[in-house]
Order: sequence, then C-alpha cells, then structure tokens
Amino acid sequence: MKLGIFGVGYVGLVTAVCFADKGHDVYIHDTAKEKIATLQSGGLPIFEEGLEPLLQQNESKLHYTHNATAVIHDCDVIFICVGTPQDTEGNADLSQVESVVEIIGKESRRDKVIIIKSTVPPGSTENMEKLAQKQNKFGNRFTLVHNPEFLRQGKAVYDFMNPSKIVIGTSDSEAQKLLCSLYKKWNAPILVTDTKSAELLKYAANSFLAMKISYINMFSQLSDKLGTNIDDVAYGMGLDPRIGSDFLNTGIGFGGSCFPKDLKALENVAAGLNIELPFISQTTTINEKQGDLFYKKIKNFCKSLQNRKVTLLGLSFKPFTEDTRSAPSLLLSQKLVQEGAIVTAYDPLVRDFPVEGVHIVSSLEAAIKDSEMVCLVTEWPEFKKLLHGDVLKLMNEPVIFDGRNMFTLEEINRASWYTPLHYESIGRPTVTSYTDNNQAANLLVKEKD
Repeated sequence: MKLGIFGVGYVGLVTAVCFADKGHDVYIHDTAKEKIATLQSGGLPIFEEGLEPLLQQNESKLHYTHNATAVIHDCDVIFICVGTPQDTEGNADLSQVESVVEIIGKESRRDKVIIIKSTVPPGSTENMEKLAQKQNKFGNRFTLVHNPEFLRQGKAVYDFMNPSKIVIGTSDSEAQKLLCSLYKKWNAPILVTDTKSAELLKYAANSFLAMKISYINMFSQLSDKLGTNIDDVAYGMGLDPRIGSDFLNTGIGFGGSCFPKDLKALENVAAGLNIELPFISQTTTINEKQGDLFYKKIKNFCKSLQNRKVTLLGLSFKPFTEDTRSAPSLLLSQKLVQEGAIVTAYDPLVRDFPVEGVHIVSSLEAAIKDSEMVCLVTEWPEFKKLLHGDVLKLMNEPVIFDGRNMFTLEEINRASWYTPLHYESIGRPTVTSYTDNNQAANLLVKEKD
C-alpha cells in the first residue's frame, strides 16, 4: 500500500520506517520543515535505538515532503501521529490532530481511511470523523480508526516489530479488513473493538504502568524508614506471575511525554463525567513526592549546597533516548542551582538542556573530576563504570546519591574496600565507609571555610 504519515516524532517516524520495512511505500509529512529537511538530507531529527540502520535499509520506500496535499492525494491510508500535549488545564490538546483531519477533509478527492495513532481521549476519534465529513466538499466518505501505539521510547523499533497486541478501534467492517491486511505480517493477537474502547485501553494501560512504578516507590518510602532493602521486596513481588517484575524498579520517579500528561488527561476526562479516579491522582502525587524526597536526602546530608560541585549523571527521562520532557533531572537541577550549587552534567545523548546554570560536558570522567557529589538520575549502562577504582578516585570525596538504585549494595560494599565512600539510594540502607577522624568534614556536613 501507499501509506501517509503525518508527524515525524517518535511514533510517526518509527511507524513509517517499520511499515517501509514490511514493503509499503511511505510518504511522510510534518509541519516542522527543519525535521523534513533533516530527513531529506539523510539525517534523523530524533534518536531511537535501531531506527537509523532500518531507515537506511528502506530509504527507497521512504519519501519526505512539505506538501500535505500530495500525501493526501497519493496515499491509500493515512496515519495521524502528531502530538497531543497538555494544555494549560491538563487536558489533551488535540489541535494538531484537528489540523491534520481538517486538511484531509478539505483536500481529499476520494474515500479515505484515516488512522489515529496519537493518544486521544475517549470519543475523540468519533468527533474527528465528524470534523472530516464537515470539511468534505466532494462527497467522499471518511472512516476514522483508532490504532493506539504501545511503544517504549528507546525500544520503540523493537516494540513495533514485536508487539504484544495490535488494537484496532473501528465499527466499520471494511476498515477492519484493511487494517487486518495491513498488519498481516505481524505475529501478534489482534483486538478489534469500538473506537472509544480502543482510546480508553491506551489510557488504562499507561496509567497502570505508571501506577505500578508509584506503588513500588510508595513502599520505598516505608523501606527507607524501616532500614529494609526495597530491591529484595520488589524482586520477591516480581517472582509472583500474577504481578510480574516489569515496572517495579524503584527510583526518583517517572517522566517523559506520556505518563504525566496521560494521567492528568484521564483524570480530567473522568472529572467531566463526575467519576473519581483516586488511584490516578495518587499515582501522580507519589511520583512528585519521590523527586522531593530524593532532593531532601541530598539536603539532609549537606547542610549547604552553596558552591558545592555537584554532578548529575543522566538528564533524559530514561536511557536510550535524548528526550528530557518531564524528566526528573529538570526539577532536581533547578533546585540545586537555586541553592547555589555548581552543577555539571553528563548524558550520552542530551546536549541541549533547558535549565540555566547546568554545565554539560562530553564524558563521564569530565563530569565527575573533582566533584564533591554525584547524583545518578538516569540509569544509562555506561554509568556502571562509576565504581571502577580509577574512575571513582577522580572525585574529591566519593559521595553518591543513586536515584535509580543502579548499584546493588554488594557492589557498593566491594567498592568501599579500596575507596572510602558515602552512598545513598532509594529505599535501602545507607553505606558509609569513611574511617578517619575527620569523617564529618569528609562527608561535607560542615561548612567550607
């Protein structure tokens, strides 16, 4: 088929490249001309693991254009993959989706199947179908389908090619046949349902995953007070097949472009129907508190941050992406800068960071050299070498705050055999191996002269 893709973000570009790999011709449009220009010149406007080689393998089947009308005229099926960010009240902003639907309605000269992959509140697909018909001047029939994505940033290519399920939201039998044909090369169960149920399913899935993260983080707060090891608790829970181990990793909290906005949008949808969703509101509250508690650990350890050399390791909201939207690093770095800390940061992919006063360097070694305190914010695998003796000794006094529980307590104890250090994590006992008589000074508790 000839497929049209509107939107070249993480969802749109991955969708385009993966469909091209299955043999389809894909025509890609975005209103951001610089993104299309980057693609036309052979570059990528985003980083996603495995995307670049797949794009290069299928470059003959991928076509990039500024001309929306040409995409509409030439393509059999059109996917809408544009953003649905939060508006000022926390609702899903559907203006980008509406804009695409309107131009399709105005410009199309024949019947068209329009597939919404963007995350939209229940009822949106039906409303967009009405909007398309309202713009129609040529007697065409528009069928809108909701086909939500379930992609993890950093693993999106793998997830698209190896889905756990394919959800098709439509009550139109012809559209159902077309979508099933389009996905026939995928080995995954296909769930066909109505558009509202497909829309709600996406929100329900994201909310449950976010809730699972906040659930274990809630217990980490209790574990901190009890002096227990939350890693053992989470591991034991995950062994139960009814629970599973995914999304039970304790840490500073979740971020990104999906969970925070989807939780708020779902809460607002329910409020408009006079339905309370207490689990959803508490999931957000616990997540916000988790970042505050991590910062308080730092403040309790160090009476003053004025002129302290603090290193942040990791700025993206998760590893294998450069995306910093709603990342925990944003609020943490703001607080550190406001307290007068000298903040240096390193992330393998992030080069532009919106917080003024954060100095970004290009290597782990440069980031921790002469640092007084390291804060692990994103669990990049590269940061595992922090405990190597020659690396750890680059710090003035090894003080580590691990916001992702990257290291086991056994690893920390082994490292402390040859380098005295202070280590605090989430929901686990503190490890301190300083033995000299000036321990308080070494731990930066006293003010500097």
